[in-house]
Amino acid sequence: MIHFLPNNTVTERHLQGALEILRDPKRWCKVYLRKGDAYCINGALYAAGMPVFEVPAEHVADQPNYVRGDLERGELQEPFWFLRSALGLFSDYRNVGLFNDAPETEHHQVISLISLATKLVQAENVGVSYSVRAVA
Repeated sequence: MIHFLPNNTVTERHLQGALEILRDPKRWCKVYLRKGDAYCINGALYAAGMPVFEVPAEHVADQPNYVRGDLERGELQEPFWFLRSALGLFSDYRNVGLFNDAPETEHHQVISLISLATKLVQAENVGVSYSVRAVA
């Protein structure tokens, strides 16, 4: 089993690289990791230099092209963990790929997600963390 260790410097670099790739709406796509010069969020991270690892079978969601939304930190690559954490701050989605591919998702929301994930990395660097807690 692979365990991904935190490395905020590298994580921020990958998120910033993906943001630069996707900043132009023509370079963003849904469903495909890459389609011509366009990428989904995950594909943009890989294009920005994030290593590609085979997803363990036990991490695959009911929909085979996506990972489970309940994976803990260390069980998925850090950029994905920060993106998922950011996603949880403003959405009910627990999976970045499903959010990217949803019919209602728009380009500006993808850019905002990556920007927020980057801010979460930067906040962690100074000892601040944000999360949504269930309200009883």
